[in-house]
Amino acid sequence: MPTWAAPASAGAYTSLASGTLSSTSVTISSIAGTYRNLVLVITNPYVNVSTNLGIRINGSSTASYNGSYTYATSATRTLIGTNMTYWDISGGGQIVTTAPTTDQFVCEIKEYASANVSKPMTTVSYNQNGDRAVNGIFSNVNTVTAAITSITILTSNGTSTFSGGTYVLYGVK
Repeated sequence: MPTWAAPASAGAYTSLASGTLSSTSVTISSIAGTYRNLVLVITNPYVNVSTNLGIRINGSSTASYNGSYTYATSATRTLIGTNMTYWDISGGGQIVTTAPTTDQFVCEIKEYASANVSKPMTTVSYNQNGDRAVNGIFSNVNTVTAAITSITILTSNGTSTFSGGTYVLYGVK
């Protein structure tokens, strides 16, 4: 007969920061390097003027953010861009200007506290009220190899203002 045991604590999620999206950007700072991975969940963001949703690490707008994505309805991987000034986590689609009901973006940044390595990220999103489901955005930033200590959630055009939405940043052991 099998014996059941309590699950190990490895992989446990700890909430590090949470809040409401406002202004043109929100910065989560002073991220401790005591976890293995970070998971950022953004729910129901909307803006006053349509724009893409992005993130920057360590405040760097000069880094080389690269990425590609696949839609849930296609097996074809599409290039988002190379050498961008932010990670486009909306899969090339713009977030909407009215309160959405189903939009969610989940970004996992692996080994974020490691130094001297490019930072890889995987994103799964369901945006524009379900008009654009993205299976995954596979991204990396080649020019930032320091440990991640801050993440900025931003509107890609730099002028659109968040009208609502929430975020939670988790550390994962």
